[in-house]
Amino acid sequence: MDIITHALSGVAIGSVFIHSSRKKKRFSACILLVSGLGAVLPDIDVISLWSGFDSTFGQWFNLPLSGKEIYSAKLWYSHHAFFHSLLAAAFFTIVLAGFIALRQKIITRSPHFSMRLLLQRKGILLLSFFLAYVMHLFQDMLTPAASWGGVAFLWPLLDYSGGWGYIWWWNNYDIFLIVCSIITLNLFLWLVPMASQRIRFAIAGGVLLAGILMASKQLAMRDNNYNYSKEKGYQYLEQESLIEQKQVLGEYGYNLMIRIDRSLPVYF
Repeated sequence: MDIITHALSGVAIGSVFIHSSRKKKRFSACILLVSGLGAVLPDIDVISLWSGFDSTFGQWFNLPLSGKEIYSAKLWYSHHAFFHSLLAAAFFTIVLAGFIALRQKIITRSPHFSMRLLLQRKGILLLSFFLAYVMHLFQDMLTPAASWGGVAFLWPLLDYSGGWGYIWWWNNYDIFLIVCSIITLNLFLWLVPMASQRIRFAIAGGVLLAGILMASKQLAMRDNNYNYSKEKGYQYLEQESLIEQKQVLGEYGYNLMIRIDRSLPVYF
């Protein structure tokens, strides 16, 4: 799935958790930002496609394969490997918790900052980050198997999960619009005065659930299996994904999304 939809999916999760905190607007903004970061972090493993990878990381670590070969392989640092696992989600959540604890110690100048206190103050933020990271993994399971056969969700186990080919790598404008709708509704709800915080949180969670169900319905309506085959190569499936989006969004909606897509410097 494209990096923009990944990032906004994380923000959508964060847009629920901002309703569970009575803290200042700055903390809510941090939840949204950190959730977006958590949702894109798994793709740090695409660094092997960087044009300067071989002359830097490749030489520093004396790697046996080129960056392009690493990307498509099943090494622990390949794409869809360790960084696309539940263990990685837990690892980076712990790293984030450590960073927050260190920052709090420096600000408060206190030698003591317990884990219990950290979870009380920042637990919502950490949970939102973790769930956003995991959301990325589930979204990538929907994409083609390619050379990996899915994602290493339970790494270090060798079995890869997903690779179902329900969606193409990008051109999923309908899913993108659903994610944007979740964020818009929940941010609007955040601005509406409401006596009960629990009710607001429940409504925001319901909006997220409804969005997930709508996206699932869109997936169920897909006519194509986007896994590569001899008859259906990359270029063919790329065009099929666009044709399908035009059928779903209609002429006007499709043309609008295409204009937005072509204005962006990343795959979308």
